[in-house]
Amino acid sequence: MAWHSSKPEVAVYTDFSIDMESDKAPDFLLKMHERHVISRKALIVEAKRRDFLSAEHNEEEDMKEVLAELPGDDGAIGNQV
Repeated sequence: MAWHSSKPEVAVYTDFSIDMESDKAPDFLLKMHERHVISRKALIVEAKRRDFLSAEHNEEEDMKEVLAELPGDDGAIGNQV
């Protein structure tokens, strides 16, 4: 039996304060973003941290989707015909 030299990676959950937050946190974060107190990136980080968004959520890919959904000058939505 061969001994593996690689070390396992272990993640330890230590952010217990998230579990005790009120249900008003999402509204609070959205208001902070709307008032330009925090960036879109910070909003997404906090949403992931609170499990409102999947840890696999890709901010850059999502922004492409958001931009594609915006109405164009002719009233059409994004790149759709």
